[in-house]
Amino acid sequence: LFWLLLALLVNLVARTAAQAALGCLAAWLALVVMLPALALGVADLAAPPVNQAERTNALRAVAMQARAELRSAIVPERVPAPNIPDGLRRRALEVERGERLIQEALQPYRAQQARRLAWLDGLRLVSPAIALQDALERLAGSDAGRALLFQDQAHGFLLEVRQLVQRHLEQ
Repeated sequence: LFWLLLALLVNLVARTAAQAALGCLAAWLALVVMLPALALGVADLAAPPVNQAERTNALRAVAMQARAELRSAIVPERVPAPNIPDGLRRRALEVERGERLIQEALQPYRAQQARRLAWLDGLRLVSPAIALQDALERLAGSDAGRALLFQDQAHGFLLEVRQLVQRHLEQ
């Protein structure tokens, strides 16, 4: 309906069929190609995307720090020896400590990503092409919001399982 109304508007303004065709082509290019690219450029300037290499290096450094701290800590051996080896208990502590450090290290990147998503959500309705694509993705159930929600749910389940295992290891 939008494109039909746009074609009628262009035909009202144009004097010849060639001018109308060029006008419709120019309007299509502007709305489908240029406007989404311009919106993405504005979002990139206002809230730049997260530097994935920097984020990965920060996570590696945190993981190495957690391992080094745990290996330098002296954990006394239990007498008599428990059913669960102390090495497994130490590994569980290393994973828990690493997870806490990773969550702390990810906070600035998550905040930057949230700012970017807020900008992209605001610019979503600038172009009919972006709005249509977003509506179709939401209808199909494959939009980014659902994927992020699923990712958060899976991570929450992983943390619950780790806590359950940790309680078992502490016995």
